[in-house]
Amino acid sequence: MEPEDVSTLIKQVRDQSFADSDSDLDEAQELMQHVGKVGYLQLGFAHGGVIFLYETATEWYDLFQELMDSVSELGHILMDDHDDE
Repeated sequence: MEPEDVSTLIKQVRDQSFADSDSDLDEAQELMQHVGKVGYLQLGFAHGGVIFLYETATEWYDLFQELMDSVSELGHILMDDHDDE
C-alpha cells in the first residue's frame, strides 16, 4: 500500500457529499495504518501449455478496492448526469 493511494482515496471520499461518506472517510483514514504493507499478491506461471494463477488479498486491501470502486462509480454517475444537461 502506497501513501499516495490512500491519500488520493481520502481526498476523493472527502469530495463526495453523501450521507454515508463519513463512515467511508473513517474507513479510508484507517487504511493509513497499512501503508508499506502488501495487501494483494498474484503469482502466475505457465507450464505445459497451461497457465496457473494464484491470487490472495487481505481484508483491508479488499476494503480499499471497494472504496476506490465506489468513489469511481459515483464520480462517473455524477459526470454522466451533468453531461446530459
